[in-house]
Amino acid sequence: MFYREYLDDSGGADMAVEVEERGAADDENNLVRSSEAETVVGSSISSAQRGYSPKAFFLCYFLLSVPFIAIAAVGVGVFLGVFVGLNHSTEGVITLIYVVFLELLIGECIGVAFCSFFFHIGFSVNTMSAFLSALCLGSGLVSLHMSGLFNALNYLSPFKYAAWVSINVAFKNQQFDCAPNAWVNGTCVAGFTDGNQVLEAFNMTDAQEGDMTAHLWVLTALSACFVAMAYLAVLFRVGTLKAL
Repeated sequence: MFYREYLDDSGGADMAVEVEERGAADDENNLVRSSEAETVVGSSISSAQRGYSPKAFFLCYFLLSVPFIAIAAVGVGVFLGVFVGLNHSTEGVITLIYVVFLELLIGECIGVAFCSFFFHIGFSVNTMSAFLSALCLGSGLVSLHMSGLFNALNYLSPFKYAAWVSINVAFKNQQFDCAPNAWVNGTCVAGFTDGNQVLEAFNMTDAQEGDMTAHLWVLTALSACFVAMAYLAVLFRVGTLKAL
């Protein structure tokens, strides 16, 4: 905006020119400041739109969740091995802790994958729950006899190997008490008298010496595969959002 002063004396014209120059200079300064502000705001918006990379999100998520998974695994393993009394040995408790840790880690990976594939959180949770229920039912503790197809697919489930290791650690060579009135002709009719009978009933006996180690290695490898699957699911989600 320009300001002009009209004076009757001879210096009025010079003063009017000076006022016009000041107004022009102020307008230029305002334009420069406005341009700088737009540049800063645009840069901030661009940074916010970029966000974090999938790798940074994935690493931060699991760096935060793994300590809590480990604490929960230690609690469950100690509870099953010591307080329940299934296996008091140090090796047995450590094995249970390791198996529970891998199961919880796989559960986290499945959750990340389902939440990445489906945009609606409610539908994601429901489908994930159904998927986990099917894996648990096929682990061998509930469904003892399955058809050939489902039995073959079950070998891809980490819960099959986790259940096998856990039940062998808990029941192998365990001795159970029998009530005095439950003995008939030297046989306890109340149920199982030792843990090996439990393993035979579930068809999970340790037939060979290296079966325990082999099952643990397969469970570890499947856990690594589920972690990779979760990362690929995150990449898929980011790529889908970019396409939109």
